[in-house]
Amino acid sequence: MPYIALNSKDEEVTASQCRDEFLRTGEVLSGFRCAFCLCAYHPRYIYINGMIGRTPHFFVKGEKHNGRCDGNPLGVVAETVSGTQGKRIPDDNFCFPEKLVARAKPRVVASLPDGEKLVLSDEEIRSRRLRAGKEYGSTTFTSSLLEVIVESKNKISTWCYSQSRKQKLTKEAEKKLLKETASSYPLQLFDQKGLTYESAFWNAHYERTKTDKRIFQAKGGTVTVSSSGFVISSQPSAPSNGGNESKKAVPRPVEVHYHRESYDSNTPPQAHVKALAELANVAAGETIQWYAYGEMRLHEDKLIIRVETLDHLYFRKEKKFTPRKAS
Repeated sequence: MPYIALNSKDEEVTASQCRDEFLRTGEVLSGFRCAFCLCAYHPRYIYINGMIGRTPHFFVKGEKHNGRCDGNPLGVVAETVSGTQGKRIPDDNFCFPEKLVARAKPRVVASLPDGEKLVLSDEEIRSRRLRAGKEYGSTTFTSSLLEVIVESKNKISTWCYSQSRKQKLTKEAEKKLLKETASSYPLQLFDQKGLTYESAFWNAHYERTKTDKRIFQAKGGTVTVSSSGFVISSQPSAPSNGGNESKKAVPRPVEVHYHRESYDSNTPPQAHVKALAELANVAAGETIQWYAYGEMRLHEDKLIIRVETLDHLYFRKEKKFTPRKAS
């Protein structure tokens, strides 16, 4: 399925980029064309909220590609992916992001004067497809937003829990199903290959002695906001001996540190403004469940995770538990 296009600004973009910018800023682009043969394109699974498990892409409607073009780059070397082909959600169209990447800037393509239409030869179309193959590589669903990655992991967990209820699995069998299913979906974290939706996530209360980054997660987070950023603090509960942590490891308090980032236009995207406002509005006594991509360090008896951009933080308020009144 085509994933590279030109937009009405004569910028070369990928469907994943458009999806991320829609979630980040609310921007909806139009006037898409094939980046190679210039036939008209339409977006699919890009400008829609809450769609998890479908690959954003472009499609042709009412016409065909020009020449020998099919909308895909040429000369792509297939990448070796992590994960097994074991436990998978039985839906051929079901797909998750395979890479957490940096936010990419669109590639500007020279435009023609108004009213002029560019006609490309077969050789020019082939040259464009070969260049794209070198620059973009294989057709891969990527995202620069941790939110998209986390919601994909949650989708895997939700499916496993539903299967567990249907099959009346024991707790141990349910844990095994969760681990095997998450391990079957590859997830590259920037340049870190060989990871999956199981190994890329880490319980934030357990020290990670290696310096390579992970997606850390914890519950019960309390928020302290300052003029320069914020700190999210979570205290450990009793050891669970689940997930990636060692059975002999001791759970520790953890903090997420963030200092305001700089932006090219000096104007933060609306998703960042919203996140900061929501964190500032976490009332006393309220807690959040959070996910943060970064490097973990041990400081005294506390684990510290520094987040460089709000694109790499995802959180939601936790519901208060109200005990039932005795009848």
